[in-house]
Amino acid sequence: MAAAVQLPVVPIAPEPVWQQDPWAHVMWLPCELTVEIPIPNFTVGDLLRLAPGEIVDSLWNNATEVPLSINEHRIADTNFEAIGQTLAVRVSELA
Repeated sequence: MAAAVQLPVVPIAPEPVWQQDPWAHVMWLPCELTVEIPIPNFTVGDLLRLAPGEIVDSLWNNATEVPLSINEHRIADTNFEAIGQTLAVRVSELA
């Protein structure tokens, strides 16, 4: 009768994180997100007169999409949305 041979158990290494999620290696990089609304006829004097809590009339149509940029590169169009006391932007279309 042949003797049983015990083979060592070799664990299978998990996939590296970058193979599971191709963005994983850059997730920590900082970026600047901006939403820009043009305010026509706004002057330096208007800027200097601004006070905390003051509202500036942008004449921006609520239904008009607002461009969203990351690091000065336009990535999407958004719409403003009020959520409780917070003003948010909802992505409506990727650029």
